[in-house]
Amino acid sequence: MKILKYLRRPRITHPHLMTLFILSGCAYNEDITNQDPAKEIANKCYQAQSTLTVYSREAHSSVEYRLFPPDFPPSPRPTRKKSLIQWTSEIPSWDPSFIIDKNDILRIVKVTNELRGTNGHCWHIIATVDKNPFIEFELPSCWMHHTNLWFTPDSPYELSIDKERDAITLVSDYIKLTQCPLVQTLNETPK
Repeated sequence: MKILKYLRRPRITHPHLMTLFILSGCAYNEDITNQDPAKEIANKCYQAQSTLTVYSREAHSSVEYRLFPPDFPPSPRPTRKKSLIQWTSEIPSWDPSFIIDKNDILRIVKVTNELRGTNGHCWHIIATVDKNPFIEFELPSCWMHHTNLWFTPDSPYELSIDKERDAITLVSDYIKLTQCPLVQTLNETPK
């Protein structure tokens, strides 16, 4: 009888484990950088048309960076369940991290299809700037993080139902497509 007790199928009874199991299926990022939807924007260079600011905040024991449009900070939008005061107190503070000057070169290095649980999907478009290539930041691309998106369609879902469009395209005047500058290695001497 004691042996049968150990052969039974284990059950998940701890509430934290069950919650983790449920949430693991609610959010994921699918890298589509080298796939057709991202072909028009990924691995290309863009020139800043005005001075822009990249903001940062502490998030889950790491630092998160986002480039917001010049009219940041946006006014918070209350939900039906929360008052404006409750909503603004829950918004993490974003601090200016560094400036992207006019004519600086940005490179889109990663494009993901981000599943946000029951809220749906959004684009997560990551860039670097040539003068600071080791910090990756999000461009205004996710409808859940920004009100003024720089790319269309607004979400992977909209792309899937739009028969006229087959790729993400830039619609912002803050950055313009440009030719990528040649990269010199450390051993090369400038000509």
